[in-house]
Amino acid sequence: DDAEAHFNLAAAYEEKGRLPESISEFKETLRINPKSAEANFNLGVLYEKVNDGRNAILHILEAGNLFGRKGDPNNKDRARKRLRDYYQKFGFKPEDFTEDR
Repeated sequence: DDAEAHFNLAAAYEEKGRLPESISEFKETLRINPKSAEANFNLGVLYEKVNDGRNAILHILEAGNLFGRKGDPNNKDRARKRLRDYYQKFGFKPEDFTEDR
């Protein structure tokens, strides 16, 4: 299995508006490479688009953590901003996710 191929296919599906297929391919990317900050970020954005707030938050949160671990402060900040937006949009609080970590 090739994580990059699944990532690229997911991006192509997203570009064509085929969100369920894109979500499926990003999930497959993470099955192969669970530490992909980019796949987590994109999956979070897609879940937000389909109004799945819990999964949107979980993946954006993980993306921010992974971007931080790999020394990418710009993308970490971008993920954190989305995280704040998603908490507000979906009516969650950070403490709602403490046991999922």
